[in-house]
Amino acid sequence: MSEAGWKADPSKQHEWRYWDGVGWTDQVSDAGEVSTSPYDPSIVPPPPTAPPSAPTAEPAATRPRSVSYELMLLDRKGREILTTPFQSPDLAMQFAQQNPSVRMKHTLGSAFMKGAIRPNDVSWRTAVILETDDGTGECTEYHRIHK
Repeated sequence: MSEAGWKADPSKQHEWRYWDGVGWTDQVSDAGEVSTSPYDPSIVPPPPTAPPSAPTAEPAATRPRSVSYELMLLDRKGREILTTPFQSPDLAMQFAQQNPSVRMKHTLGSAFMKGAIRPNDVSWRTAVILETDDGTGECTEYHRIHK
């Protein structure tokens, strides 16, 4: 099967759906907003296994490079609180700058602090924009923002 990561939602209900390497999860993303949506495996089959790539006549240097971007927000202790795909690093940076905190559902702190499980705003301290080469799968840090 293919590697785990955000992929185009096969049900076409959302922009992205998370593939954990074995199956589609309920995690979805639309315009940088991560949420959950039940996935019915009987509707859409899993992605096909990637066939071995055949050599092409076109040299690698002349082929266009295909990359994707992800924004990862970290809390003050360096723990990941959100990772979501973006079409460009500019959109990821804009999202991070416009959202100083992220609304999380069912966080442990909300259960203890408020006595019940409720949405909880979590401030991020570091935003990391990652660039992934879609051809090789190599992931590198594109930009880092500290606040």
